[in-house]
Amino acid sequence: MSLIGLTGAHGTGKSTVLNGAKTYGVKVVESSLSRNAQAMLGWENLKPAEESEEKMWQLQEAILTAMYDRDEAILGTHEFTLVDRTPADVWSYVDLWTTRLTAKGIKVDEHHKRVFKNRCRALASKYTHHIIVPISDAVPFIAETNRADLEGRDYHEKAVCQFVVAGGLSHLVLLQTGIDERVKKVATLINTLQQSHRLFQNAS
Repeated sequence: MSLIGLTGAHGTGKSTVLNGAKTYGVKVVESSLSRNAQAMLGWENLKPAEESEEKMWQLQEAILTAMYDRDEAILGTHEFTLVDRTPADVWSYVDLWTTRLTAKGIKVDEHHKRVFKNRCRALASKYTHHIIVPISDAVPFIAETNRADLEGRDYHEKAVCQFVVAGGLSHLVLLQTGIDERVKKVATLINTLQQSHRLFQNAS
């Protein structure tokens, strides 16, 4: 497996780490899966996903399908590649929005939710490593219309961590707060994985 994914709440600096990793020769794939899904559905922001269960599933199905296609293409290259979103992120938004829908008195199909989570787990099992980028005061949150709101950040982070840890997925929590430190940590991890893979292939 050659997928390494950055995961965590929105506005934590994942894009900055992704771009910085390029300077270390790391292969990266930037994918605006959520924005592309919104555009396909004709949405200006994420609000429709909180209006009904049907709209929420429309968005998440579109994102998960696009993520599957992206990941399969990367796995086919057999090159270690860093991506900016993982199935853990997709699941965390489903968990957040179904919780909000329930709070509004909207009944949620729990069977559909369990099946969707299992599909996310199946995709996540193909990742070599998950790198969790936590919320930090050193990285201020900047509100954008295409992002989830500030209120949901803590919930999102907890859902991501629970998905990764409870799922027994290999992971690293990026505790460094400085941009250079974060980027170097990620690049070192990926280079180590690549070297280990080459040694294993040579030994075989």
